Amino acid sequence: MQESIKLAVDKAVDDAGTKGWEAIVLVMFMLGLISLSGFVVRWLVKSMDKRMEESTVRETRMANRLDNLELFTRTTLLQVINESSSLIGKVFDGMHYLGQQLSDRPCLLDMRHQMELARKADVAARRADATERRVNTVQRKADTAARAEDVESRRVDTEERRVDSEERKADRER
Repeated sequence: MQESIKLAVDKAVDDAGTKGWEAIVLVMFMLGLISLSGFVVRWLVKSMDKRMEESTVRETRMANRLDNLELFTRTTLLQVINESSSLIGKVFDGMHYLGQQLSDRPCLLDMRHQMELARKADVAARRADATERRVNTVQRKADTAARAEDVESRRVDTEERRVDSEERKADRER
């Protein structure tokens, strides 16, 4: 095949040589374009082959991940789902049993007893509020007394300082 291409190129150059140098330049230009096109096509094919290899590697990795995920789903997740279903069934059984027990045994307190307990709770809450108010009143009185004592103490201190100041002033004048 290379020999036939070589013969065709030689024949094209010889024919162009009989027509003039412009024909030779044109033939060489055309041969250059054809060669360049061949190299571009060759580069594209190699590039496509490389991309195909990369995509094959990616697909292999993805297939491995999917296999691992399917294995995890079959082993671990199905086991968890089975255990969860069992636990949910036990919870429903317990709720059913509790419902039966509550319907079989009515509340021991009737409305009169419930109202009496509510009244006692209200009285206890009111007593607690009254006690809290009394404690707060006593605390306020103690705070007021402490403040009055503090004010008196400051007044006495101020008076003592004034007397001391007057005595020093009198001593300086003598």
